[in-house]
Parts: sequence; C-alpha cells; structure tokens
Amino acid sequence: SDCDSVPLTEVVDFIGGSQPPKSQFSDVQKEGYVRLIQIRDYKTDNHIVYVDSASTKKFCTKEDVMIGRYGPPVFQILRGLDGAYNVALMKAVPNEDVLTKDYLFWFLQSPSIQNYVIGISQRAAGQSGVNKKALEKYLIPVPSKTIQNDIVDKVGQLVNKSRNLEAEVTAEITSLSQLKASILDSAFKGEL
Repeated sequence: SDCDSVPLTEVVDFIGGSQPPKSQFSDVQKEGYVRLIQIRDYKTDNHIVYVDSASTKKFCTKEDVMIGRYGPPVFQILRGLDGAYNVALMKAVPNEDVLTKDYLFWFLQSPSIQNYVIGISQRAAGQSGVNKKALEKYLIPVPSKTIQNDIVDKVGQLVNKSRNLEAEVTAEITSLSQLKASILDSAFKGEL
C-alpha cells in the first residue's frame, strides 16, 4: 500500500491493568466504587465485582481498545465496558492525531498480527501471555484518517454480514436436525 507503516509502539501506548486485593472486592456497587473488569466480563455479566475507585488508576471506557493478555485464546481484542481493568488486560491507546480507536480495534484482530503475537507468546519460556515487547517491532500501516474510516466501515459491514449468515446457517441446521428427528420418529412408528 502507499501509506507509511510505523512500529506499533510509536503510535500506540499499551497500559497494563492493576490488581486490587480480593479482600476489597464488593458484590454490590457502593459509593465511590467502580466495576472491576476481567477478561470474562466481556462475555458474561455473571461475575460482576466492584472495587474502591481510589484503589486503582487503571480505568477504561466502552470505546477503549482492550487486550486480553492471557488465554486461551491469548491476545483477544475487546471493548464495550466501563470500569477499572485488572492485570489480565491491557489498554491500547492510539495517538489519536494519526490513528483512530476503531481502526486500531480491527487492525489488532487481523490474522497476521494475531498469529505473530500468539507465536511469540507460545515461545516465551514459561510466559503464556501477551508481552508488550512483542508488539514493539510490529508495523502498523497508518493511512489517512479518511481511509482508516473507510476500512472500518467496510470491515464493520462485512463482519455484520458474516454474523447474520452465521445466525441463518445455525437456525437452518437446527431445523434440519429437528426434521431428521421427526423423520426417524415417524419411520419407527410405521408412519412413513
């Protein structure tokens, strides 16, 4: 492509989370308390915990691009929650003069960087997890913001399309297996 690529860490800061002591966790939100976000919270609300917001300086918003450092799978790219985040997560903060959060969100999910980071995490002795060092040398293409927005729009549309297709196919498979069951049922009742 005709745009410059730069090392990821030149245009993105990776900020690790913090781990308030479990003894301070609360199941209810109290005055001055904030949700503590863990990797699993992006999938389910079944394990919500709150911590004193004074016990941490590591906060994220729904728009922030978050990285799950430990797997499986390692290097999950996540977003959509507000709160404080724990040590299993890192926040990827782009220099917004040159890079949009949405563009970074999709870029980090591309197979080439995913495979690269996962490969390095697997080779690092005894370290399963994303290592900031691994990200330093990786190059990110930095096109104009207009092009970044075009890419984000296209990717968003295609991802939605593939989710819809997946839902249709899943529904189709379910109805086929019900059909098969009723055919078998009828066959062995002598109704065919």
